Amino acid sequence: EVPYEQLVTELQEKSVNYGNSLGVGGGNFSCGAFSQVAMFTLKARNTPESYQSAVGLLRDVLISSKFDAERLRVAAKNLVADVSEMKREGEVIAQALLREKIYREG
Repeated sequence: EVPYEQLVTELQEKSVNYGNSLGVGGGNFSCGAFSQVAMFTLKARNTPESYQSAVGLLRDVLISSKFDAERLRVAAKNLVADVSEMKREGEVIAQALLREKIYREG
């Protein structure tokens, strides 16, 4: 079991970029293509040591990490804050309205 803070610190130190999504190109509030697939990405620096370290970090993220209740509260608060940001993006609102109008029953 690896503490969350330690895992994030190691990810930031040893990787160039990391992320996750549902499907290809998904976001916090939408699934991408092939939404039945959970994607985890980790871009390591261009050295053999960095690659080995990145593989170990990915293993830790997928197997050894544990979310406690406090961590889940923080994640939920971050998502709520993201909702407020999404409301300010006109294109996102227009797409949501069109989807609702087109796919709504009745």
